[in-house]
Amino acid sequence: MSPIRRDEEGRRQVGPTYESIVERLIREAMDRGEFDELPYRGAPLPLPDETAAGDMASAYHILHNAGVAPPWIEAGKRVRQLLAERDVLVGQAAGASSIARSVLRRRLAALVERANAVIFELNAEAPTPRQQRRPLVLEHELAAFDARGRRDADLAGAAGDASESLARD
Repeated sequence: MSPIRRDEEGRRQVGPTYESIVERLIREAMDRGEFDELPYRGAPLPLPDETAAGDMASAYHILHNAGVAPPWIEAGKRVRQLLAERDVLVGQAAGASSIARSVLRRRLAALVERANAVIFELNAEAPTPRQQRRPLVLEHELAAFDARGRRDADLAGAAGDASESLARD
C-alpha cells in the first residue's frame, strides 16, 4: 500500500498533521453543539487592560474574566472551604456536652479525611510546590479540638467559682 493518498478527484493528499487533527476535533465538537452554551460565544474574550507578566499570567487573567479556573485553583478553594468548616467544628467544642463533643469529634475526623483527599488532589495538580498544602494530621486536629473544649470548660468553671465567691461575700 502506497503512503501517498489521493482524494476522490485524484489530487495528492498529505497525511494528517497535528493542526488538521485538532481542527477536525474542534469542527466535530462544534457540529455536535458542544460550544453552544459557552460564555462570550460569537464575541471576543475580554483582554486585560494592563500588561501582564508573561503568557501564563495573561492566560490566567483571561480565564478568570471568563469565569473559569484551573483545576488546582478550584481544589484550593475547596480546601479553604473545608478548613473553614473545621474551624466552625472546633469552635462548637466550647460548651458542648460530652455526647455532643463525641458527635463533633466524629464529624471532625470525617472532615479531616475529606480535606486530605482534596489536599492530595491539589498537590497533584498544583504547578509548583508553592501552591501545595500539607495534609492535616488527625491526631493534631483532635488534640486542638479537645484543648479548645477543655480551655473553655476551665474558663467557665473559673467564672462560676468567681460568681459563687461574690455571692457568698
